[in-house]
Amino acid sequence: MNKIYLDWGRRKPHVIIRPTNSPEQIEWVPEEITTEELTKLEPHEIYIETGCPYFVKYQLLQAGHRVYQIDGKITKWERTSLDLPKTDEIDATLIGMFEQSEPALFKELTEKDKQRLYLQFLVGQLDRYTRQCTRLKNTDSSLVAEFNKHDEYIEQSINFLEERKEQLLSRISPLTYDEMKLLKDIKGVGPVLIADICAWANPDDFHCLTDYLLTIGYKAIYKRNKQGKLVKMKKACRTKAKRTFWQITDSFVKQRTPYWRELYDKRKQEFKEKYPDYRPGKINGMAYNRVSTQFAKHVYKLFHEGQRLKTSNLGDS
Repeated sequence: MNKIYLDWGRRKPHVIIRPTNSPEQIEWVPEEITTEELTKLEPHEIYIETGCPYFVKYQLLQAGHRVYQIDGKITKWERTSLDLPKTDEIDATLIGMFEQSEPALFKELTEKDKQRLYLQFLVGQLDRYTRQCTRLKNTDSSLVAEFNKHDEYIEQSINFLEERKEQLLSRISPLTYDEMKLLKDIKGVGPVLIADICAWANPDDFHCLTDYLLTIGYKAIYKRNKQGKLVKMKKACRTKAKRTFWQITDSFVKQRTPYWRELYDKRKQEFKEKYPDYRPGKINGMAYNRVSTQFAKHVYKLFHEGQRLKTSNLGDS
């Protein structure tokens, strides 16, 4: 099976290198290619960085390619140590160099990975349709407020998007059946948010609660600087995962979910008293973060213990 070293492009064609053993061609020649063109090729071994988007990985696997990925930090360190510029061609070349010199650094995407990517692909489409539908509804509401009438084409577009959303949910539900049983009775957490948790913030991927909270952006690491002052260290988090728990907390607050809305009110009052000079928006955000962190802990325990926990045992930390 032939090999391809790929550095993906955002809003532009990918850059690939096809290695060859031909003595006539010693140098690797980069070329540009789109995802659609890649899916039409015969099955290859494709080597990528972990930062490659989920929808590109899914389409490559769906086309029959074997996909291997390397941590993007490794290629970045190598590029920095060699003082090379950041270009797609250089990154694709570094991926190829590591594949030939240290193949153990690459991990092949398995069938389980493909199932997760499939779920992420469906959830990503659902999120896109939801945002488009919301924009159209807001536009329609503005037309009604200003001209007192609905736009026929906007209504047709909304109905079309709602139908597509229902179709996607029917395909997502079998993939999140077990998780649905664990979370379905919590007011404010519906099928869409449960699918978001499974796709972007699945606790089954983590063996440690601390690592889980760090990855989804609800725990910080502090270190002392040279002056002895504690400084918050930056760590890249999964933006979609953090947003998911923020949306769940927003749902708890609006639907007055038992325990969670009470926890929000309690934390908000505590922050008001502790930081009287803070703006209301900042106080609200701090309270949201605390509730989101607590619910993330709850979800982690649910997924790993497989049974509902009493809220009285969760604590208020």
